[in-house]
Amino acid sequence: MADPAGPCGLTLVSANTGVEDYPLADTTCSAPDLLPGPSQQIQLAPQEAIALELELGEPRWHVREAGQPVEIGALEQPAMFRLIYRSPASGQPDNTHWYGDLPSQAFNAFGRID
Repeated sequence: MADPAGPCGLTLVSANTGVEDYPLADTTCSAPDLLPGPSQQIQLAPQEAIALELELGEPRWHVREAGQPVEIGALEQPAMFRLIYRSPASGQPDNTHWYGDLPSQAFNAFGRID
């Protein structure tokens, strides 16, 4: 797996359906050359887990509301979000490697989780 603590292994997306969408304010990780590469890989054994601590108040995780960057905890309505792990863009699945996107449960800044 790509190092999700690295610069672009995780991204935050709006999980609202039929409600306002909140795009990320920082689009740095949308640049193709910043997608996780081979040097950012961590090998996990079957059933092995990794724990990450994220500070969602950092500017990297701010979203746009009315054209302005804002922390998700400062949104007027409790919008739902997901963190998505994105594996390296290149590579083919085989018996030892998996490539794709892995979304988290939806959550909001007030502790609601689906």
